[in-house]
Amino acid sequence: MVLNKSAVKKMFNKQGVQVNLLALHHVDEWAKKAIEEMIQNAQLKNIKRVKPSNIETVCPLLLWEMSEND
Repeated sequence: MVLNKSAVKKMFNKQGVQVNLLALHHVDEWAKKAIEEMIQNAQLKNIKRVKPSNIETVCPLLLWEMSEND
C-alpha cells in the first residue's frame, strides 16, 4: 500500500463522491506505478535527491490505464 486509503476515501467523500475498496486499490496501484516511474526517471537523469526544484524533471506523464483483468 502506497497511499493511506482512509485519507483518499475522505477526499472523495468530502466532495460527495463514494468510492469502494476495489476502486481505492486501483488508485493505489496507479500511484505506485507513478512513483516507480519517478524513481526510474531520477536514476536515468542521475538525480540523487528529489526536491521541489527538480520534481518536475522526474514526474511522469500521469495517465490512467486500466489493467487487463478489470
